[in-house]
Amino acid sequence: MLKNGGAGERPIAITERLADVLQDFIENTRKGVVDDYGRKPLFTTSRGRMRRSTFRRVVYRTTARCFRNEPCPGCTGADDNKCLEAASPHPICRGSITHFFTEDIPLEIVGDRVNVSRDVLNKHYDRRSEEVKLEERRGYLDNI
Repeated sequence: MLKNGGAGERPIAITERLADVLQDFIENTRKGVVDDYGRKPLFTTSRGRMRRSTFRRVVYRTTARCFRNEPCPGCTGADDNKCLEAASPHPICRGSITHFFTEDIPLEIVGDRVNVSRDVLNKHYDRRSEEVKLEERRGYLDNI
């Protein structure tokens, strides 16, 4: 499920806390399957590697208000329908990128982390105003 196939594979740094959560998930939740290439995918079903459509359905279901037992207008409660207020995987990705920017992480670092080019980040993800970008540059360049 790598966005850019094999070119998307690379080591990434994670916190010790996230490593613990992932280890717990692997030991207690992940189905012990191996794909056709001998790999052990993180997200699995009893049939093997989780498909994109299944992953998308899981995200829709878990981001819906009814999943948290909150009122969900227009919700049918059926697994095959998405609630109107549920989020798709892309806004979650976009939100993490926005979070990196608001924490003043440089564009190049964000791009390497999420495997997105500088041009795509500038065009589709970076919603900061030119004034905010100026202040960020100033923060880096004032010390030179």
